[in-house]
Amino acid sequence: MASTQVLLLQLLLVSLASASHHYGGTVAFTYKGRNPDGTLQVDLRTTSVFRGCYHDYSSSCYTGNCGYVSRHQRGVVDSNTNASYYSIGQWCETETVETWKVPNDRSFQMRISSCCWVQTRNSLSSWNLLTFVDLGTRSDTGQPNRSPDVAILHVLRIQNIFMTGPLNISRHRTTHNEFVIRWTPTPDNLGEKFPVCFAVESVSGSTIYQSEMRCVLVDVGKEQIKSNVICNESTMTVEVEKSSFAGLHEEHLRLIDPSSTVCSLQTHSNSTHVIGVIPLNACGTEIEVTQGLNTRCASLSVTVMNLNLNLVFIAGCLLAAVGMVSAVVMYKAKVSRVKYQPLPTFEN
Repeated sequence: MASTQVLLLQLLLVSLASASHHYGGTVAFTYKGRNPDGTLQVDLRTTSVFRGCYHDYSSSCYTGNCGYVSRHQRGVVDSNTNASYYSIGQWCETETVETWKVPNDRSFQMRISSCCWVQTRNSLSSWNLLTFVDLGTRSDTGQPNRSPDVAILHVLRIQNIFMTGPLNISRHRTTHNEFVIRWTPTPDNLGEKFPVCFAVESVSGSTIYQSEMRCVLVDVGKEQIKSNVICNESTMTVEVEKSSFAGLHEEHLRLIDPSSTVCSLQTHSNSTHVIGVIPLNACGTEIEVTQGLNTRCASLSVTVMNLNLNLVFIAGCLLAAVGMVSAVVMYKAKVSRVKYQPLPTFEN
C-alpha cells in the first residue's frame, strides 16, 4: 500500500508541474498574393513561449472559410534551457510560419486554445488566442489589409539579453562585451515588416536590473545601396554612391575612431560618392574572425537622418595566412548592428 501511495503522489506532482507551461504568444498575418487557381495566399506567423521547445501553437478555423495549410515551417527563436524544466527559469520561444490557401477575401477568424498559464496572479489556467483576418482592399492604399507590426517579450525573466523576432534571428556577444543581433531575410520576406524587440539584464550581487524593452521595425526592401571595396597591403578604400542612399552625406558618417585627420571621410569624398581610405591598423579597424579566417573590418556609423539607433556599414579585407592582404574581398556593407543605447535624434 505504501508503494501505491508514493506512485500516486509522484504522478500528481508531475501532472501539476507540466500543466503550467505556457507564457504567452502573438499571431500576425501577411497577404502574399494570388495563386494561379485564384485563391489567396496568406502567411500566418505565430510566436509562442512555453517551458519546453517541443510545444508550439496549432491554429484552427473558428469562424468563416479559412482555407487550408499548404506549407509549414517551425524553428526556435530563443531559449533558456539551463534551468530545470519544472523551475520558473526555463523557457523556449518558437516561431511557426504557415502558408494558408484562402478561397476569397472575406473575413474569417482563427483560434488557438489550450492550457495552462504559468502561475498567473488571478490563477487563470485555460487561454484562447483569437486572430481576426480581414483581407479586404484598403481604400487608401489599394492593397489588402494586413495585421499591425507588433511584438512583445513574452518572458521577462531574462539573463543578459532576451529578444523576440523572425525565424532564424541570432545574437552573439562581441569581444567588447556588446550584443549583436543578426537576421538575414529571404526573398520571400520582400515587402514585409518584422518587429525585433529586446531587453537587457544586469546583475550586481543579489540585485537584478532590467532595461525597458526596445523594438526595431525591419522593413525588407530591394537592394538599393551601391558600394565598392578596394583592398591593398596597408589600406582599404570604401566607396558608397550617394544616389543609392537618399540623403547620405559624408557628414552623416564617421569611422569608429575618427580622431585622426587620416580617418576623415571628407578628405576623399566628392559630389557623387562617400569615399573612405582606411588604414588597416588605424581609425578603429578591428580584426573579425569569420569561419576561422581573420578579417580586417572597418565600420562607418550613421549618426543623423532622424535615426534613433546605430546603423553600421561593415567593410572587410580578408587576410591571407601569411599576413598579407589577399585579393579576396568579404564585403558586408548592408549589415546593420543595433545597440541598446539610443543615439540623439537629428534633423536633416
